[in-house]
Amino acid sequence: MAMTDVSAEKLDIGRVFQLAIEIGKRRFGRLAILWAIAMAGVIALGVLLVLVAGGTMLTDILAGGRPSLATVQKIWPIALVGIVIIAIFTAVIQAASISVAIGDIAGRTTTLEEDLKLGLRKAWPLLAVSFLFSIALVFGFALLIVPGIMIGLAFSQAIQATVVEKIGIMQAFDRSRFLTRNNRWRLLGLWAVVILAYMVLSIVLGALTGGLAMRESGAAAGIGVFASNIIESLVASIAGYCLQGAAYAELRRIKDGAGAADLGEVFD
Repeated sequence: MAMTDVSAEKLDIGRVFQLAIEIGKRRFGRLAILWAIAMAGVIALGVLLVLVAGGTMLTDILAGGRPSLATVQKIWPIALVGIVIIAIFTAVIQAASISVAIGDIAGRTTTLEEDLKLGLRKAWPLLAVSFLFSIALVFGFALLIVPGIMIGLAFSQAIQATVVEKIGIMQAFDRSRFLTRNNRWRLLGLWAVVILAYMVLSIVLGALTGGLAMRESGAAAGIGVFASNIIESLVASIAGYCLQGAAYAELRRIKDGAGAADLGEVFD
């Protein structure tokens, strides 16, 4: 894909939020289902670990404690394999969720089966990009905080580009650098607002569960914390995918002059 700026326009943070809200309204159900599938995989691994470790592990967790060292030594081989499987599973769901968000902007309506098939097709390149992105971040933050942040912003669209565009792994990083050029400070502002909103949500839910913990004890308090974590995870997941899709779509519009139809290339 030729990479030539077609506009000097800057990213409008308000427009990104507006677009993300519109995506969330229309695609909340599908994104929630994909989130639930991802959570089911995590819960299945947890159940397996509990079965291997015995009943004491579940009791410890519900009581707000940690598994004993003996329990950890017993389950770690299964946990290690499970983490690898969950990483692949998560990549499938991540690719599917990003395609749902961007597909909504493109005016594409897909079935859950189509979303998951696309996720399976994009999972391996997405894993590779995520791995390289993580290495780049570690390298950047090893230098100083500012280089780490700038590297993160420069490559922040690599995952979306991998899912949507028919390009290679290294090309995805080049695309991200191009799409984010001259807009990285605005992206930093966007994600600063998102992080602040997430912190407020966490504080509110923490206050609610903290009050429950003061009134209740043992399993009841543990269940309250679990429910709070579920709500926080659901909201953060859906909001995150909607914002990723909206930011990518806006950067494509600004840099490539891409319209809604151009964003649907992943489905062709």
